[in-house]
Amino acid sequence: MALVKTAPVWLLSFGLTLAACAPVDTVSPPPEGGAPTRESGPSDPAPQPPPAVEETDADTANPGDEPPLAEGEDTAEPDASGTANAAEDTEARPGPARAVGASRESAPPAETDARPMSPPEAKPAPEAESEPVPEPAPEPESSRAGADLSVTGTIALTGGDADADEAIVYFLPDDPASMPPAGSRPEATEIVTRDKTLMPTVAAVSRGSEVRFPNEDPILHNLFSVSPDNGFDLGVYGPGEAPSVTFDQTGVVNIYCNVHHDMHTHVLVVDTPWRTRPDAQGRFELSGLPPGPGELHVWHRQSEAWQRAIELPASGPVDVTLEVTKPRLPPHRDKTGQPYNRRDRDPYR
Repeated sequence: MALVKTAPVWLLSFGLTLAACAPVDTVSPPPEGGAPTRESGPSDPAPQPPPAVEETDADTANPGDEPPLAEGEDTAEPDASGTANAAEDTEARPGPARAVGASRESAPPAETDARPMSPPEAKPAPEAESEPVPEPAPEPESSRAGADLSVTGTIALTGGDADADEAIVYFLPDDPASMPPAGSRPEATEIVTRDKTLMPTVAAVSRGSEVRFPNEDPILHNLFSVSPDNGFDLGVYGPGEAPSVTFDQTGVVNIYCNVHHDMHTHVLVVDTPWRTRPDAQGRFELSGLPPGPGELHVWHRQSEAWQRAIELPASGPVDVTLEVTKPRLPPHRDKTGQPYNRRDRDPYR
């Protein structure tokens, strides 16, 4: 470098003349991310591919700061001082190249909230002023507390041959509003004919109920009743038939067979759903009764009717004593009012 700066002018001119006669090397545009290469003339040996140059931060950060030369454009020959300065810059600038992966340190992705956005809370519409709704009338006390009240007791029979389980116990409240609708009380009941016997011998039904009389015997029967307001005549009917009767009036219905004198049954038609029959020991219980005053009734086909005023809830068990005054089979005639002719019963057997 010192010789170049102190050489005489004539020596520099001679050197430039020699350089003009030599083949001109041109600089080709650098490959992407690499340094410029020189194109050799015909006398030059085959160029070796330049070693791969790893991309630096300067190349990736601002690729447009130093645009490559256009293809075929001659590069101006720098003077000696410029060549020396370029060499000095080149010697001072290079440093260890870093790998592309290490230089490209991308910024971490911005954290985002992955939770779904909830829709905006809808504001309730203002309530329209409405007229006050009248409260329903309170239910009668009887309908609310009826299922919790009951009456228990015992029936005792004296003075004759009778069965306590043939009695009927029923309750009539003083307040008619305590009674359920009449149309909801009727029910179907059966009194079966078997072995020339009507079973059961005692039954209780509500007014308006239907009673069927199936014939399970292999012979003919003819049931009838001459009781006031509930009289009927089913006529002669054979095995497997089941005629029926609807009882629209309250009272006792004594039923007999016009063919067989000993056949009988008794139906008590009452205007209340609260009724029951005692067991063989005479014990009974009426449940689901409405509160308040009423009458407790006991009916037995072999005794006089019994009744007593009570107040519900009851203060304790009710003991009833009945005197037997009637035979098991009440005396009766046929449906025409004539005594039974036993000679006429054979054709029906």
